[in-house]
Amino acid sequence: FLGLKVGIYGLLRIAMPLLPDAAMAARGWMVGLGLAGFFVAALIALSQSNLRRLVAWLSMSHAGLLTVAVATGGALAIQGAMVQLSNLGLVTGGLMLALGFLYQRRASTDVDALGGIAASAPRMAALVMGFGLASVGVPGMAGFVTEWLLLRGLAERSPGLALLGLMGGATGAAAFALVFRRAFWGPQKPGLSLPDLRPREVAVLLVMLAVLIVAGLLPGPALRATAPGATLLAALLEGAR
Repeated sequence: FLGLKVGIYGLLRIAMPLLPDAAMAARGWMVGLGLAGFFVAALIALSQSNLRRLVAWLSMSHAGLLTVAVATGGALAIQGAMVQLSNLGLVTGGLMLALGFLYQRRASTDVDALGGIAASAPRMAALVMGFGLASVGVPGMAGFVTEWLLLRGLAERSPGLALLGLMGGATGAAAFALVFRRAFWGPQKPGLSLPDLRPREVAVLLVMLAVLIVAGLLPGPALRATAPGATLLAALLEGAR
């Protein structure tokens, strides 16, 4: 996951500011490869039966969308990508941490080894669902603000790209919902009863989730901090067209 974020950060902070002409010349390739990664990863996520692999493929899908947004060169899309990088760190980190707690208890995160565990571990189910909702960008979460910025920025350049972004996002949300339902709300396996999260585990996850909620309800500070850099980079790329 770190490599995906470092790659996007490298484009924003180093490659594109240093070589704006080359970035614009390669824009078509970046958009094409980003869209391919976005949709292929989302479709592969639909076929996953393991929760950790699901999170990995969804992260790759998000990285594809961020690549497309950065390649368009629009200020809103670039700003959305900037803020989304920090959001994804919390979302992916929170999901993997929660699933790590699940693995400690069951020695597996495969759906076939789970089923109906929300009955015995409701706090775990609620927190995993919370991070999942943040991942798909529901209103009230930080992801909603960034998804709106990304899609609006894409729509300014090409309505078709914005529509493809919506379709890919819906595919990723469906993948998470299907696997979550089977693992946490499906028929409970006979004899399967997992101990719920301990208070300190809940506290760690709640802090991360609270940051995502606060950032979603009060996005102003993050947007004001990233607006100058996004505007400057967009102007630099516009001059290289």
